[in-house]
Amino acid sequence: MYASPFVNLEGRDGLCANCDRSSIDCRHWRHQRAFRASRRREAPREIVLACADYPDIVTAIEHYLKQVGASTAPQRPREGAFAIAGPVTGDVIRMTNHVWQFSAAQTRQKLKFDRLIFMNDFTALAMAVRHLPASELEAVGGGRALPNAPIALLGPGTGLGVSGLIPAGDHWIPLQGEAATSRCP
Repeated sequence: MYASPFVNLEGRDGLCANCDRSSIDCRHWRHQRAFRASRRREAPREIVLACADYPDIVTAIEHYLKQVGASTAPQRPREGAFAIAGPVTGDVIRMTNHVWQFSAAQTRQKLKFDRLIFMNDFTALAMAVRHLPASELEAVGGGRALPNAPIALLGPGTGLGVSGLIPAGDHWIPLQGEAATSRCP
């Protein structure tokens, strides 16, 4: 189970998805008060789908929503946050190492969401790093990590995933990177 590190849907139903070259990992959550009011037990709502089984992201998400019984109101989420393996720099999103290409605005409209956020997958991970215990972090360059210092994130993904966080007062500014598509002269 995971919670979205990059969107606050407190008090609302939502959908979080992580989409890479081969799979889309979806998680639908309902606000706890909605469960108490309905007196129903929550069914497992996290499912991993193979991207190759669907022609586009909307079809995959609609299939997921049907599987978890959330394709119609009042269970259908109205907001979501999707982490994408690839650069997210505008409305048109082209996934790295996968054929899906889509408009963020049209995807939101087709899914009938009030709000839908797309973010590079490693940028989303970088935003979650601040919430990890210190024992899960590794200082780079010797010495100890300094509080409120920039944070870097590097790791294998669809290619080489990179991102970072820069402190800005009481907020952090995420840096989107896409080393998988970088070129060196």
